[in-house]
Amino acid sequence: MNVSKINKNNVNYGNQKIHPKAPHRHDYDWTKTKPRSDWYSMYSIITDMMPAKEEFPIYNYINLSEDIAAGHEIMFTYNDKKYSISISQGGWYFTVVEDYENAIRYETPEELLDQVRIGIKTLEDIFNFENLSELTIY
Repeated sequence: MNVSKINKNNVNYGNQKIHPKAPHRHDYDWTKTKPRSDWYSMYSIITDMMPAKEEFPIYNYINLSEDIAAGHEIMFTYNDKKYSISISQGGWYFTVVEDYENAIRYETPEELLDQVRIGIKTLEDIFNFENLSELTIY
């Protein structure tokens, strides 16, 4: 019996320490298998039906402020520059990723949200009215 066929959907995803004969999930040809659920096909239908950002922002400033208040870190790309909002010992940091040595420190997340500007735009302006090309929430 071929171990790779048995373990293709296993939770270990071909972890070589657990099942040395199972392929790593990135090495397995997933195009030859049926999706594990209908969610995969539904996802593309739902995203095609979503309105444009101008009509209804999917992730907006309220979401950003809630995520930061909950302790999440955010990385986003705006006007071809990557930015980071992170927490570390001593406070919250807003960073232009390419210039990480000049991170700006804030005492509280509220202070960061109120004071950060990219050019003349606030984070509220950017997250409510601008198009972000990437967004990652940690």
